[in-house]
Amino acid sequence: MFLKSLIRRLFSTNDASPVLNGSSLSTDSDCSDEEYRAAKPSAFRDYTAFCTGMEPLIEEYHRNFKIRLPQIPFTPLISVILPVYNPEIQWLRAAIESVKNQLYSNWELCIADDASTNAGVKLLLEQYQQDNPNVRVVFRSENGHISHASNSALEIASGEYIALLDHDDELPPHALARVVDCLNEKPDAALIYTDEDKIDENGVRTQPHFK
Repeated sequence: MFLKSLIRRLFSTNDASPVLNGSSLSTDSDCSDEEYRAAKPSAFRDYTAFCTGMEPLIEEYHRNFKIRLPQIPFTPLISVILPVYNPEIQWLRAAIESVKNQLYSNWELCIADDASTNAGVKLLLEQYQQDNPNVRVVFRSENGHISHASNSALEIASGEYIALLDHDDELPPHALARVVDCLNEKPDAALIYTDEDKIDENGVRTQPHFK
């Protein structure tokens, strides 16, 4: 996630892809930094067991965040940028729903459809925009690849911070909450990066990328 002023300088419209591509912003830890670092080696040995072991900590974080939220001093609007081009409908829906289900609610979802040829994509995006006031969609008239689409989405964003999401990514419900906690701990941060993994159609998570 980036300060909006920073990402405008980083994005390039001269390549087939942006300088910084989308990331899932998923974070696999809601425990202390010390506990998390200690747990990482075991995650590579048995990631399924690691994820299962983290579930009680994540649930506790959810409860605590809801209690703390009224007292959190800095609660910025986060614009989630989502470039879209002919995705599988089920994965696009899952990506959008993962943003809607965020524990932290001060967000907007800015979607740019890059001239998808699948009519179902447009219908789905129009429906989400109609039903959700914090979902904004722009339909590009010609395909410009991910960098142009990302910039089109950025143009309709009004948040102070920008998060990047691909059309087949999913955010865990606590993703933006963790980011906001980080911003309150480090208010001068201009860029926040997070861990990510892969998730299959059955919800099985693999290939952790700890950063």
